[in-house]
Amino acid sequence: MSPSDSSAKAPLPPALAAKLLDLLATDDAFRQQFAADPHAALVALGATDAQAAVGCVAIDQLATPAQFAAARDVLLNHLTEVAAFNNPFCFVNAKA
Repeated sequence: MSPSDSSAKAPLPPALAAKLLDLLATDDAFRQQFAADPHAALVALGATDAQAAVGCVAIDQLATPAQFAAARDVLLNHLTEVAAFNNPFCFVNAKA
């Protein structure tokens, strides 16, 4: 399965999503790894290929650590809900 196989996306387990968000808010080395290859970074954290299938998420620039920390609860809910992965428009910037 390739990282961009959108037919097999799965939500992240809450513990994995929390770890992801904590690292994005605090760990510069992980942030660089995630920006370069989100799929590999998620698999390294313990995600399955289906959970790491974030091919629809293009990362031009990550949010700042402070922004991740401030939005942690909202992002945690979003990453762990099945509906978030069934609706590709949830990742689109409405202002774009």
